[in-house]
Amino acid sequence: IMLEALGYTEKFIDILEKMLELAKATWPNSDYDLVINRDQQSLSPSDFGFHNALRKKNGSLVFLDFEYFGWDDPVKLMCDFAFHPGMNLSMGMRKYWFQATLNLYGEKILPRLNSSWPLYGLCWVLILLNEFRSDIWKRRCAANPTVSDSRKELELRQLERSRQLLKFIEHSVQTKTFNFM
Repeated sequence: IMLEALGYTEKFIDILEKMLELAKATWPNSDYDLVINRDQQSLSPSDFGFHNALRKKNGSLVFLDFEYFGWDDPVKLMCDFAFHPGMNLSMGMRKYWFQATLNLYGEKILPRLNSSWPLYGLCWVLILLNEFRSDIWKRRCAANPTVSDSRKELELRQLERSRQLLKFIEHSVQTKTFNFM
């Protein structure tokens, strides 16, 4: 697995460098390092989902994992929603959510979204590889002692998912398609 992952790392770095150049070239202004004003930010849970929730005795849910919660660009929220592997929504529901989000934040975010979505996607390419980290594996085993997959099988599956997402991002940028939302 490790030799396979090394070749993948080189490919990832090559694509990352291309996506960084593209983002800088297409950014809506020359200040891509400029902090976005608070009035243009939103509260973002980032790592949201039922995997970070517990059901109380009364049936209600309590969300626990807010380590990444904070003020952020709504573009990041949109990208996290679209790329999160747990989001199994139809294209119709994705488009509905995308349009509702645009209605909420305004079309002024589109230039930033168009420039930065590949980079946010690359973050998710790496997040999918978290299973290679021993601390993540230990947490997974502690949270679910009945883990049925062997670690190697899970790593191979996640490596393949990561590869597919990387391929999707690269293809979408090359063909100038933006149909993941």
